[in-house]
Amino acid sequence: MKMNWTMLKGILAVIVIVGAVLWAVDSVRTSIYSGANLSFTVGEGMVALTNPSDQAIPVQLNSTRNFTVVASTIADVSGPSVRQGTGSSLTNLFEFALPPGESEFRVIRSSGAAGVVTFAATTAANLVATTQPLSDINYRTTLIATGVVILVALYYVSSLTEHRWFYAVRGKAVPVPQPLVTAPVGGQGESIRAYGDNRADRSHDQS
Repeated sequence: MKMNWTMLKGILAVIVIVGAVLWAVDSVRTSIYSGANLSFTVGEGMVALTNPSDQAIPVQLNSTRNFTVVASTIADVSGPSVRQGTGSSLTNLFEFALPPGESEFRVIRSSGAAGVVTFAATTAANLVATTQPLSDINYRTTLIATGVVILVALYYVSSLTEHRWFYAVRGKAVPVPQPLVTAPVGGQGESIRAYGDNRADRSHDQS
């Protein structure tokens, strides 16, 4: 029963490791969109766009919360969104012309604003967009957190086997603890090692 419980704990630890890896991959995975009339959600990281046509294409970024366009490689394209409408029709817009070729920009949400920012372009040209879901700092934080979880889980699995793999890697025998026995009454309860009985055999000594 003890062995089964140990095995179950090891399986749970492995599940934690697999879950952490899948979560990290999904969190940092790059998304690619392409096609005419392109529309997609903008993440925290860089957005790379390719306009295959020879003309600038009007595009629009919109959200229910404030945001700012930064790190743009497009001339004169940066700054905060513009609020339009009131009440339920309130929206924040940022419009610009996407030039031919490759361009990049990044969106920063205002402090406390967690609204989704959407890119939209109405055009027959087949645009290609590559988006990074996380900013650089959140990307590093995700990888570090995942690494810590994996290391802790691996150490836990190793502890279940008393770290026997460590001795196997070093080519050393796994230490076996020596049995301890308790001294009989009169020995003040001290623990002594059992080394065998070395007393001489006196069974043949008869007076």
